[in-house]
Amino acid sequence: MSVYFFQNWSFVAQVVPVVLTWLFLRRMTRPLRVFSAFLVVSLVSTVLNSYLSLHKIHNLWASNLFMPIQFGMLAYFFSFYVGHSIQRAIRLSIPIFILLWSINFLFLESIFTYSMYAKPIEYILLAAISAIALLTNYRRNLLSPRSDPLFWIGSGALLYFSSTAILFAMSSILLSISPQALRTVLSIQGMISILINLSYTIGILCLRHQSTYSGQPS
Repeated sequence: MSVYFFQNWSFVAQVVPVVLTWLFLRRMTRPLRVFSAFLVVSLVSTVLNSYLSLHKIHNLWASNLFMPIQFGMLAYFFSFYVGHSIQRAIRLSIPIFILLWSINFLFLESIFTYSMYAKPIEYILLAAISAIALLTNYRRNLLSPRSDPLFWIGSGALLYFSSTAILFAMSSILLSISPQALRTVLSIQGMISILINLSYTIGILCLRHQSTYSGQPS
């Protein structure tokens, strides 16, 4: 099976929640509209990276530039679902991360190379933020957390960022073992991407049974 099989299908899976967000846009509150905008920007980033790769043009700069956008939009989205003190901390982390990201690519790493520092840190932070939002949501909605879009969106984000952080940490080691080992990692990453976009899709479909979004984000 080609290493690109799951990556190709992950792109298809990424399109589905983007289409659904436009269909359910009127039922979304401000936080979910922020998430909807993130899905669109993420899809544009994927298309750009794929285009550059297909034309054999260096594309790591695009992935690195997407980092502060992704962190900022997702951290802001999850900040609506936590307590006020944690909300302030999460929103403060956005300019701090952008500052550290800037310092990293000015002095430590090149924007044109694979990031060994900024990307793992970003993924660990987003995994922690999504976990905090999920825990807060569970405490507020003990009866039916799975009927809440945040449950599926947060679960997908937690799965993706925690597992991908581990894969990034292992990639350099696996590459030293054999190129085939790294290709296996890329296939696993594609499978994970399919699963998280399926989770996002289920979360958006929860809005079918709601005249408006029933959550009460902070």
